[in-house]
Amino acid sequence: MSLSLELENIKLKEEVHRLKVRVDYDDLCNIYNKRSTPKQINNALSKKWEGVLLIIDIDRFNFINDNFGYLIGDDILRNFSKAITLAVYEENAIIGRIGENEFLVFFPKKYDIRFIDKKIMLIKEHVQNIRLLKDNNFILSASIFSSTVLDGDTYETLFYRANQKLIEHKRLRSDFDKVYQQYNRLQESSYYSFENFCIVEQECIKIPYKLLIITIQPIDDSQKSNIEEIEMIKLYESISVNLRSGDFFTQYSETQFLLLCKFVEENKICFIKKRIKETFRNNSVGQCKLKISKFGVRRASI
Repeated sequence: MSLSLELENIKLKEEVHRLKVRVDYDDLCNIYNKRSTPKQINNALSKKWEGVLLIIDIDRFNFINDNFGYLIGDDILRNFSKAITLAVYEENAIIGRIGENEFLVFFPKKYDIRFIDKKIMLIKEHVQNIRLLKDNNFILSASIFSSTVLDGDTYETLFYRANQKLIEHKRLRSDFDKVYQQYNRLQESSYYSFENFCIVEQECIKIPYKLLIITIQPIDDSQKSNIEEIEMIKLYESISVNLRSGDFFTQYSETQFLLLCKFVEENKICFIKKRIKETFRNNSVGQCKLKISKFGVRRASI
């Protein structure tokens, strides 16, 4: 075979590979696309009926597109897929984008629940580190649900079970948003008077949420009266910049705020608590510390 013919064969193979990548991979995110993801998962299931599927949905992606523009939205999608890939780092995991802001991860072998929970928390942590170019205070979040492979499962049945959990989650979130929109006219910000806060709390009876109590504790009791008023203003500012859409807070006493966080995923609550503490530590005069504890937990009464 002549050298020129060998070069032509190499170019042909490269072109075939390029076309295959273009057909199977998402142009924006460089992971499997909607067409090839089911094929890859069904192929894995045909070899062995075991594994776990994760369905991952970017929360409030339409809000991002509407308020920051589609270029920022595309940038979020690219960084989101990178965050998932970095968090998963399993050589045999199948990662794909199946909708505008919906992704799948399939682990094609058995894993215990602790491994999957750890992966879910790791994905959420990586996602929360993504920042919008125009708003560093916007906390990106994702909803993640899993489905374990059962005997006889196909991609369709496996996906259906995980997707039903996501649909129910979105229904609850929609109910909460209706409450938020209804009472948002009471005040333009996330801060409510205590009376209005109690009204919202009662209206949220069907929504899973968590109440936190945030207390300022003077480091030096002798300076208590002079310091607390200043530090409460700093705490107000620290809470305001770290809330998600739909979270509410109010002043409960001279040294306390109440914070209502929708849904009860522990990692999200821990992240918000950490952010509030860090912001307060950076902005305060340094004479007080914070104590953030669970004041109460209420789950949806369905």
